[in-house]
Amino acid sequence: MKIQFDPQIFSQKHGGISRKFTELIHFSKTQTPHKIDFPILYSENEYLKQYKLSPKILPFLVDNFNAKNVLPDYKNKFYIYNKRLNNLFLSHKKPDLFIPTYYNPYFLNSLGKTPFVLTVHDMIHELFPQYFLNEKNTIFNKKLLMDNAKKIVAVSQNTKIDILKIYPTIPENKIEVVHLSHSIDINTSVSLQKSLENRKYILFVGNRESYKNFNWFITSSSEWFIKNNIQLICIGGKPFNNEEQQIIDNCNLNELAFQYSFSDKELYTFYANAVAFVFPSEYEGFGIPVLESMACGCPVLLSNASSFPEVAKNAGVFFNLNQPDSLIDALQKITFDQEFRTEILNQTEAHVKTFSWQKTAAAFLRIYESAV
Repeated sequence: MKIQFDPQIFSQKHGGISRKFTELIHFSKTQTPHKIDFPILYSENEYLKQYKLSPKILPFLVDNFNAKNVLPDYKNKFYIYNKRLNNLFLSHKKPDLFIPTYYNPYFLNSLGKTPFVLTVHDMIHELFPQYFLNEKNTIFNKKLLMDNAKKIVAVSQNTKIDILKIYPTIPENKIEVVHLSHSIDINTSVSLQKSLENRKYILFVGNRESYKNFNWFITSSSEWFIKNNIQLICIGGKPFNNEEQQIIDNCNLNELAFQYSFSDKELYTFYANAVAFVFPSEYEGFGIPVLESMACGCPVLLSNASSFPEVAKNAGVFFNLNQPDSLIDALQKITFDQEFRTEILNQTEAHVKTFSWQKTAAAFLRIYESAV
């Protein structure tokens, strides 16, 4: 079978979706008999670099002929060229199956009779449109592709339920569920280890805007952090914005709340030294950081919402959204109840072993094969 993956998600430098598709492309190329086409002219994606899947010719031209200065808005233009190249492959090479990596339907007119399988990672644009006012086409494009796809893969049962709730005309048997995994580098950064080992902190990872519920988390838990002299370390995302800094000031957390950037090689050390990792999000289609934290032996504190109970199961410590007392109880218990903490860590160690990219990729490939 000849499978063609499109490149649209690889405008991401980092991100869970591009990580997943990198793992799928690598698995398909190295562990299946299928012929894999991945036409791509340009990408700065870090995961493609790790597996040596990055395009080679165009970056060479960019670096050597200084196209960054010669060609205005060069990245966006090259991503347009990526799509044109994929349409050319579709028209002339005629794969047996096409795999879009996000929701831009640019390829539909070039498909001919080639079927495609769509992955739906969440339904957040449909459920929380107020947070995505600048992405008005995503809902329309996603529905268009779901209607035309031969199969749909949802990354959690919760996402499948949301799809059917919002679009009851989509046949349930068209949707398969495959869980994702994690790619944490289990490797201690020695210099970072020395700076963290004497700090008692709760860890917050990634973006903090809107539905991630960071502001609610800060205002609900600030007294607990102060009373127990425990720090809050936020890694990733951008530096605290004016609104966040104002909340931190008002809550008297200036000496306890910190934001740092990090490299992939440092992520394990941040997790491994934390009292716990907190994920107060209103909604996640899956939540790869949950598994990352577990793989590092770090307890996870999660809102009792969306896919979290499905992904974490008994290994998660849950609190109710918008109920500060529930959050404080979870923080208190995982930090100071040693018997409870030991039990959660035992559950965590066993649970995370049930996930792997090998298992995930094999499940995706079975669905791909069934769609042809």
